[in-house]
Amino acid sequence: MPKTASSPTPHAPHNDFRSGVTGGWSAVDPAVRARMDQLLTSERDTIFVGVGFVRRSGAGWFYAQLSRLLGGPLVWRQGEQVTTTVRVAPTTNGLRCWHRTFTFEDGSQQLVQTTKVVDPKLGLLDAVGAQGEKILAMRMRVRTEGKSLHFVSDGYVLRIGRLAIPVPSLIGPGQLHAEHRDLGDGEFLYSLQFDHPIWGQTFHQEGVFRQLD
Repeated sequence: MPKTASSPTPHAPHNDFRSGVTGGWSAVDPAVRARMDQLLTSERDTIFVGVGFVRRSGAGWFYAQLSRLLGGPLVWRQGEQVTTTVRVAPTTNGLRCWHRTFTFEDGSQQLVQTTKVVDPKLGLLDAVGAQGEKILAMRMRVRTEGKSLHFVSDGYVLRIGRLAIPVPSLIGPGQLHAEHRDLGDGEFLYSLQFDHPIWGQTFHQEGVFRQLD
């Protein structure tokens, strides 16, 4: 029987984190569940478009510039009316990549690509690259709260061959907290922020999104 991305072998990479959600997958808002079910199983691209703000501190700008050496996972510009197009697409290695294109008020753009990977040793990772191939990855925990889906980072790692080297927390841009909250009528709020133990909030993004037909 042919293997599919939705039915991986025990040793194949996959990104289906639903069974590991603290609080239980059934406690998540039904609209959010349906949206994520589609993203994690569909063999076709799914596209969302939203408008909102993208902000970062001076320290955030510094971290974003450094991150360009590792695949550019952080947005180095900011704006109050930023159009964000998110294309979630299957990869050739059986995963799903989140391709995020930020279009700023002056027309300039930045592309950020990360791929969620469930690693047997490290757990859920948000790995940099169109197939999660870059060395930098963020360990993630997922929970439900108020029926929303919350993603919280649990440290960063550099993956070099078979090694996974932890990045000290003070070196990174801070702890990420992202929320996916349904707003009804086909819309949802997606927000994220990074909070550093010394530099405070380094990044803050928020937008209202809708799926394109």
